[in-house]
Parts: sequence; structure tokens; C-alpha cells
Amino acid sequence: MSAPNLVNGNGFGGGPMAPPQNLEAEQSVLGAVLLSDTALPALIIDERLSADDFYRESHGRIYQAMLDLHTQGEPVDALTLVEHLKQAGDLDAVGGAAAIELLSGSVPAVGNVRQYARIVRDNAMLRRLLHASYEIQAQVHGHEALPPPHPAPLPFGDGEPLATARPPWS
Repeated sequence: MSAPNLVNGNGFGGGPMAPPQNLEAEQSVLGAVLLSDTALPALIIDERLSADDFYRESHGRIYQAMLDLHTQGEPVDALTLVEHLKQAGDLDAVGGAAAIELLSGSVPAVGNVRQYARIVRDNAMLRRLLHASYEIQAQVHGHEALPPPHPAPLPFGDGEPLATARPPWS
């Protein structure tokens, strides 16, 4: 099911509303990883950030490439990342080497990488909730969410239906 046509702000006009996301936080996470040797392990272990948490697909691909390099015991910097993406055939899909180089300059403060990661992860959780609500709406509109016409009576104690069962204290 496609997302309903939401509107910005107070509900009047303005076009469709984008799903929850913060591209600046995503860029800051990626840039911080390129600038700090300790940022990526902190994101993996403490924040449990995954490539699927990124809204922009290219950011998720870049983060996954960083994870791959880290898993292989390779350093994660602009040069190794560009080479890894090139070998995987993903460099053009993420915007090329220039896009990778720009990430390092987009970090307000490397020391705040965990907060940036929380912003990315929280927005991902909100998008997942939004997606689940769309699925529920589709089921409701398709009458798929109705309970069975006559649910079976629940057994009570020794298997007697609840309607005819006597409580144990009587």
C-alpha cells in the first residue's frame, strides 16, 4: 500500500509530508566515522546503529561499506571507503568520491556522534511505526482486520467451554 497523502504542519496544504528523517544527522554520523577511529565501534556496540536505519539509501550503503571494512579489520577513512565502494560497484550509486569527501566536512562535532546516531535511529523507529500503521490501515480498509465471525469459546479448567463451566469454588 502506498502512504496516504499527508500534509505538512497544521494539516492545511503544503504538499506531502516526508517521513521522519534527519539527513544532517545521517551525514554527521558518516563524517564522524571517517574522522574518528573510535566512532564506528561506539555506533555498533553502544548505539546498535544499522545500515537500515538510514533514510537516504546512499547513506545506508556508505554505512554498510564502513561496517564491511571494520569487520575485515581495515581502516575506515575516505580513501579506503572510496576504494571499497568502487570495488563493490557502489561508488556511483552513493554520489561518487566527491560525496564521500564532503562527509568529513559535514560534522559539527565528532564527539557528538552518539547523539547524531540516536537521532538517526529514533527517526528510523518512527518510520517503521509509520509503515506499520499504513499496513494496519490497508488491512482495515480491505476488511482483513475483522475477527472470525464466531470465535470458538475459550476452555475453562478441564476443557469445558467458558459459557457452561462452573467456577472451581462453586
